[in-house]
Amino acid sequence: LLHYNGGAEEFHPMEVEEARAVVKRYGITSPYILTVSRLVPHKNVEGLIRAYSYARQKGVTQSLVIVGGKGGWQDVVHAAAKESPYHKDIIFIEYVAEGDLNAMYAAADLFVFPSFNEGWGMPVIESMASGVPVIASSATAIPEAAGSAAVLVDPKNVEDIGNAILSVLSDKKMRDKMIAKGLVHARKFTWSRMGEEIATLYKNVTLEKQ
Repeated sequence: LLHYNGGAEEFHPMEVEEARAVVKRYGITSPYILTVSRLVPHKNVEGLIRAYSYARQKGVTQSLVIVGGKGGWQDVVHAAAKESPYHKDIIFIEYVAEGDLNAMYAAADLFVFPSFNEGWGMPVIESMASGVPVIASSATAIPEAAGSAAVLVDPKNVEDIGNAILSVLSDKKMRDKMIAKGLVHARKFTWSRMGEEIATLYKNVTLEKQ
């Protein structure tokens, strides 16, 4: 039995101009690709930076916005950004107010979550609920969170991530289809559904013991 986390009901699509007005306060004024992640090794942010540079060489024009607190790996990640020929378009934001996170997702052209290892992957669901197409890692529990609504990539393969970024951003029909599927998928992740499933689990366990 698959049990869903809650939280997606806290995010929703927003009018583009409304979302952009919020993210402008964080210094973002151009179209962007987003990731939300602490700067720790298993999040693979430096791999995303290399994939972003690859995609830029192939014609992608968006900036890369990295939202996440320091996790002890920030020196490595910042070094990877400085090595990129597109370092001026790589933006680090250590903290986004909880009330602004929906807008941060909603204003993005694409959300990328390339982790090596996750117990779940709630940012994937949050971004889908915000109306954003998602590229996610094919590792560990992430495909279970993403369902069939995301493009899955090998997190160890920079070119695989970069080519997926290029494909999604260059194909509007593909993006629109991903957004629609993501919105439907995200509706499953509510606290009420989680509560119902846990109650059912406890009931089944109790019956088995009788």
